[in-house]
Amino acid sequence: MKMKEIQTQNQKQISKKTFAISKRQQVKNEIQSSNKIRNVESDEEIKQALRYVFTLIGLKADQIPGEIEKVVLINYIKENMKAYTAAEIRIAFELAIKGDFTTELNHYGSFSALYLSRIFNDYIEHRRQIAAELRREEDEEARKKEEEYQNRPEVKEAHAKSFDQNVIIPLFDQYKENKSFDLGLLPPSIIYKALKERHGLFDLDKNSRSLIMTAARKKTDSEIKHRLSRFGTKEDNDFRKLMKNAIAREEKTESIFQRNCHLLAIEDLFERIIQTNDHLKNLLK
Repeated sequence: MKMKEIQTQNQKQISKKTFAISKRQQVKNEIQSSNKIRNVESDEEIKQALRYVFTLIGLKADQIPGEIEKVVLINYIKENMKAYTAAEIRIAFELAIKGDFTTELNHYGSFSALYLSRIFNDYIEHRRQIAAELRREEDEEARKKEEEYQNRPEVKEAHAKSFDQNVIIPLFDQYKENKSFDLGLLPPSIIYKALKERHGLFDLDKNSRSLIMTAARKKTDSEIKHRLSRFGTKEDNDFRKLMKNAIAREEKTESIFQRNCHLLAIEDLFERIIQTNDHLKNLLK
């Protein structure tokens, strides 16, 4: 029987088999399996896989490797394919029979380590793609679990209290001592939002809001003028280029203005608390 006929016949046989899972899923399962060849003491699984492959590709009785050749094959597999499972040898040839690989399947009546490696190298490339897909799936699953965990009410509440104790209260103490505080890279909007939405602070009347906005506008104009007058750094040059664009300038100016509004509102709140001889921690819910 010609190799093409054997391949066609075995394709039909494989397609008739009832698999609980797809070949792709089988490969994923083997990737995750700890039953790698390097971890298995007995050679029986390798021998079973080889017997299956011999039948699958249509080796005749006189073409099946002899005992010495089998020992060579098994040693080759244990040395060069130890990161894989014996089951993957089966899967590799099933995929080859189905025509999923480009390597010539015809064995010309001889099954050698070279022939095995040619087919298995195609499988390794196929497996690599599935492994990448599996990593993406695992990463996505881990991301979803982490997101679900972080969105649990008790976890969000714990994070909020930790933020209050480790960020907001130290900022208040810093302001109380120095009449200023350093947010570093932390946007003041985050502090403002926490104090306003979670703790119900910033109950400002119309006049207080107007005073803060006026002061913020002056502070913004002064800051922009100062930054436009600076020279020497790439950041300075980029800022000047940005401000030459009317739309970009308006957006940047508004962003700086909002930042200053939040900063001044926080300072105003801290100052009012200090003036009443109270402490911010007593006002946090």
